[in-house]
Amino acid sequence: DRYMGGMFARVVRAAMVRNASKKPPTKPETAAAIAPSGPVTLSMDGKAIFITVSAKPGARVSNVVRMDEEAVTIDIAAPPKEGEANEELREYVAEVLHMKKGQVQLARGDRSRHKVIAIPASPQFTTAHVLEVFAHCVTQNQS
Repeated sequence: DRYMGGMFARVVRAAMVRNASKKPPTKPETAAAIAPSGPVTLSMDGKAIFITVSAKPGARVSNVVRMDEEAVTIDIAAPPKEGEANEELREYVAEVLHMKKGQVQLARGDRSRHKVIAIPASPQFTTAHVLEVFAHCVTQNQS
């Protein structure tokens, strides 16, 4: 018991030292600085848009619930079994963005609640447009 307590204290102290040695940011983060690491990002080659989604299966209705710096939270009206929630998520995102379901691909997270969806980038489908559409969905659901 004493050994585990001492071990824990050493780990905590080491973490504090590591964090203390990090320099504070020199300028405040702006929306432009946050955008590349936000929920909607452009691929390196500019051909795809990635949407980070926090999926909540088992809801009565599919809805965009919230959007923050890390993910777009979407309630999904399907159970989390046999890919039903993933299919409903693809259909819902396609409907919200007015695109064909085949254009919405699950890039990562087929068995996780944290997913990455890929859609093709084009002049009409920019990261700003996708963010605007999801933000509009959130405000509609809150009223």
